[in-house]
Amino acid sequence: MSNPHAFVAGVSALSTPLETLRARPAHQPPLTVAFADGRSGILDMASPRALVWADILDSLRRSNAPAYVVVDPQTSAITDLLLPRSFHVRALTPTPDGSAIAVELSVSHAHHYLRRTNPDFQRLLDALRAAEQQQTAVLVTETLDGDEIIDVRPDPNPRELSAYLAHTPRPSSWALVTLQRAQELFDLVSTRSCEPVTATAPCIPFMYPDDGCWARAHEMCHMMINDGAEPRKVWIYGSLRAPAENHPYCQVFWGWHVAPTLEVSTAGGSETYVIDPALFPGPVPLTQWKRIQGDPSAVLEPTDAAVFTRYKGGINETADPTYAEAESDMSYYRNQLKLRATGPAGAPPYSVCQLPDIYLRDNLEDTGVEPLYSGGISLSPDINHYRQSLNDPQAVLGSVGAEMQDGLFEQLEVGQDNFIYLRLQNRGCVASAADIDLYYSLPSTLPTPNSWHYISTLSTPTIAPGEFKVVGPLVWDSVPQHGHYCFVAVIGTPQDPKPNLSAVHTIDEFYSFIRQHNNVTWKNFDTDDMFAGSYKEFSFSIQGWPRVAYNSDLELELAGLPTGSEVVLRLLKRLTVGATVEHMAQIDETERHITLAVEVGGTAALRTMALHPSDHSQATLSVTLPEHTPAGAYELAVLQKVDGREMGRVTKRLVVGQFPYVANANSDEVHLANCEWVQRMSPRHRIAYSDLQLALQRGYNGCHYCLPELDTD
Repeated sequence: MSNPHAFVAGVSALSTPLETLRARPAHQPPLTVAFADGRSGILDMASPRALVWADILDSLRRSNAPAYVVVDPQTSAITDLLLPRSFHVRALTPTPDGSAIAVELSVSHAHHYLRRTNPDFQRLLDALRAAEQQQTAVLVTETLDGDEIIDVRPDPNPRELSAYLAHTPRPSSWALVTLQRAQELFDLVSTRSCEPVTATAPCIPFMYPDDGCWARAHEMCHMMINDGAEPRKVWIYGSLRAPAENHPYCQVFWGWHVAPTLEVSTAGGSETYVIDPALFPGPVPLTQWKRIQGDPSAVLEPTDAAVFTRYKGGINETADPTYAEAESDMSYYRNQLKLRATGPAGAPPYSVCQLPDIYLRDNLEDTGVEPLYSGGISLSPDINHYRQSLNDPQAVLGSVGAEMQDGLFEQLEVGQDNFIYLRLQNRGCVASAADIDLYYSLPSTLPTPNSWHYISTLSTPTIAPGEFKVVGPLVWDSVPQHGHYCFVAVIGTPQDPKPNLSAVHTIDEFYSFIRQHNNVTWKNFDTDDMFAGSYKEFSFSIQGWPRVAYNSDLELELAGLPTGSEVVLRLLKRLTVGATVEHMAQIDETERHITLAVEVGGTAALRTMALHPSDHSQATLSVTLPEHTPAGAYELAVLQKVDGREMGRVTKRLVVGQFPYVANANSDEVHLANCEWVQRMSPRHRIAYSDLQLALQRGYNGCHYCLPELDTD
């Protein structure tokens, strides 16, 4: 049952004029508010929030907008005030966990939910469904600082946008401005920001980031056009999550967002910059604006400044040539800002939100959300190593194209300096520098902290909110052996210290350490070049926990290999005793080891392996590719689970193609790819090399026929 003392009605009169209240608010007698349905309520003007509520109620009276009020039946005091808004219902979708219905409303870019815990859930859902089916407007009321719908009712005076945009040809080029001019235009609009408690028109409610971006963007374009500029707009559509120091929860969730853009002349040519004071303290490149909103797959769609509202793909584009609709919308969100400022959280910005949050990704899907909820825990694309230093690391690793790639590194080499670069992002609200401790371990499906070896600590420059920064190099001059390594990076800032590694004593604490903190990332991922029909062998360690015996599952994910591949696993025989074997068959056995042929095309496993305390046993996985394997990249992974929880994995990406050099694993010679001796070589013995010098460093001798100058025999 809904609150019996709540109602929605227009405001017809205040017993004392607002100007009089403002002159001596604390000395006024209680204010009586008359509503259009004949009811009334009283505001005690001695209350700190009473004047703000009176201001809001008077603005609703003047705009003929409704209020949602709760009135104490004993005292007639108004105990709560919220702001209903007219919407059309676009979609109703159950949330993945089934706890609520996600409600898409038009026009709104915020997330809205009808919770099943609401005692009026079914009645409200029926009202929303009817509005969706009949395409009628409803008045929707939500909680003050959340997104929970608490009241739905028909709108007796539905508002329709006044103009649809004519689809006329739009200019293909726009005037360039300097970055200084872009900053001037940013300052022009940002100085119009509302003061939270008063929020007087014509201020722009940047400090209410929850909703209303289309109105803010339209008014900003209006101001810039009047100042002689030629702004455009950019619309972003996706599952957006942006840091927000002006929201009590320090973040906002959107289905889309829009802001003005300018074309800025830079040293590298023209670049699109975004003007968005709700997210940034100055103009920022379009890539940075997109990145801070937390969805790498979000879609960007530019338009000219005339578009007021639209849906993805340009559906239902509307115009507001007089800017009256934008002002009407901003009036609503000014009142929302005033309500929030006088609510329990107080006025924004919120000091608890004014923190940096610098992280490296655990995988390409990772957006820094804690705990990690998607993708592997040891697939970091942000730890990249090279045998030579990069002349321009930001260009190589930090470009738009490189940002979403995870195979940009080289194999390490023994006996020389190796150069490690890290890619950082700041999803917080303020800029900061960071310190990063980097460790390595040999390949393991569970590299426990006692197997980590400290390499060095890197101090970074300041990283701005939304920035994607390449830092380094960190020089590693003591690589024990060539091949695959696991890397662990632990990050901290003064406001967000590094997690305490020494406090990890149990396997449960370890799981929490790697899942709950975006300050920790792993890279246990390597690539190998291969020819079709060739053979590759990988070694890795299966580890137990110090001083504790436990059962563990070993899973082999092989769905990414080409059909016809042959995979063989060799490991200690005792690990299979009592274990359940899935999709593997024994092909050999010695006193200590067992060899298993593994089915390709899905997941094979050893379930409930009994691991000794501090177990540290080597296993070998060999892969033979079919002779007619198409060129491309193929992945396999070996992972360890405890109680169904992934504790670590080793991932291999096999890159099949034509390579300029072919080494013979049997003769220890290296050849040009077109050498006649390559054709006589067993496909199993062919090792692909893109870098001749690397093959020579690894002990191969030049072929007497095709590389005689490198033949030392």
